[in-house]
Amino acid sequence: MKFYHHEIEQPFLIEPVILVRDIPLFASIRFASGTFPPAEPLNISTTVDAVLDWSAEGLLLVDIWADPDGEENCGAAVFDVGQRVMNLDSHTIAEDWTGTGLLFLMIAMAQNVMGWNRLLIGVNELGGW
Repeated sequence: MKFYHHEIEQPFLIEPVILVRDIPLFASIRFASGTFPPAEPLNISTTVDAVLDWSAEGLLLVDIWADPDGEENCGAAVFDVGQRVMNLDSHTIAEDWTGTGLLFLMIAMAQNVMGWNRLLIGVNELGGW
């Protein structure tokens, strides 16, 4: 399995993302903190909203996959989550997926998990934002 942060345990919950009928994509969301350390991150379903409350602080990792087994990573984003802000710390997009909007999809997925209750920072440098 190839994912962005190798020190954080691999995701075991990879779910389909329905965007376009003929382009199957899959996603995983993991949260690592003092409560959920890197060796045992919280795996979060992509279909839930506002699952983490104001007290949650740590790293939120969103990955997009081309296959349900997590062998081909299309993109990944890491968010540093604080009590008031969520910082887009880093991201990577596979060459074939550049310019397809995957980063904005991952940002929206992260915001959904957090309940849209934190100020998003770190996006000013992004083109087209």
